[in-house]
Amino acid sequence: METDLSNANFTGCRIYGISAWNVKLSEGTKQQDLIITDEAEPEVTVDNIEAAQFGSSLKGVGKSEFGGGLAIAQGGSRLA
Repeated sequence: METDLSNANFTGCRIYGISAWNVKLSEGTKQQDLIITDEAEPEVTVDNIEAAQFGSSLKGVGKSEFGGGLAIAQGGSRLA
């Protein structure tokens, strides 16, 4: 199964909880300011789907490794 996101515009979209495999992108695909946190959490944004997947995986890290998982500054954070 493929996910065709050619020419899609995700600017400013909340993509928390998304799963996609074999993603097809194009030069026209817009991926700025993707919000990867739940609405109840401080906002964390990234500029591409690959970074979103990485950032989401950091949130699952146990407290013993990083003292509580992903540290988020008050007012939101940005992963690049």
